[in-house]
Amino acid sequence: MLIFSPDFDRRIMLPGAGACPRPVDIDQRITQFSNLVSLRVYSFAKGVEINGEAEEDELFIVLVRGHVDVNVNSGAAGAFSLRTDGGARAVYLPPHDVYSLRPGSDADVAYARARPLAGHARRPAAAFMPVADTLSVVGYAESMDISLTRLASGASFAPEGIGGALPERLVHVRSNDGGLAVVADRRLADWETLGLGPAESVKVRAERGSIDVLTVAATSA
Repeated sequence: MLIFSPDFDRRIMLPGAGACPRPVDIDQRITQFSNLVSLRVYSFAKGVEINGEAEEDELFIVLVRGHVDVNVNSGAAGAFSLRTDGGARAVYLPPHDVYSLRPGSDADVAYARARPLAGHARRPAAAFMPVADTLSVVGYAESMDISLTRLASGASFAPEGIGGALPERLVHVRSNDGGLAVVADRRLADWETLGLGPAESVKVRAERGSIDVLTVAATSA
């Protein structure tokens, strides 16, 4: 189990948006994962415009806080609104799709990337809504599952992956109302992230308040 702390001083220059905070920046250079490429979480200011591309990867864009509009491939069929107060919370992009993102408020946005699997049919861009307090996208992407789960104080959650297996995973924790995450008697602060390799099994428990747990799981090559 690896634990990654945020860096709130990190800034990334993005065309048209300037220097944007990217507190979470975890990739294969530090995880040594084979297929889970990266998890990055940005803090975007209201009114900026972000233009990007899935490149060679499958990409999930997940709203953690705030409200953003995402337009994929500049088409009306690919216009999605992500909100924390109802509606979709994540957008999937297959390799090479392009997008623009506009925050309707200050927003924290996660980008999760994984390598697609050879020989699998490509799925089109799509948005996904939570059910109750859990967003779960299983089996839509070729090689990556995601979930975003809110845990009340005292509740626990076992971050798994595709088909209930234990593949490569990154587990990002956010605090609500002072809540803390506890894993194997170790407390995790707001914005910290776990790295779990294949076959590693843990439980995340909420303490002293609720937490949000974003899990990204990818099959090993």
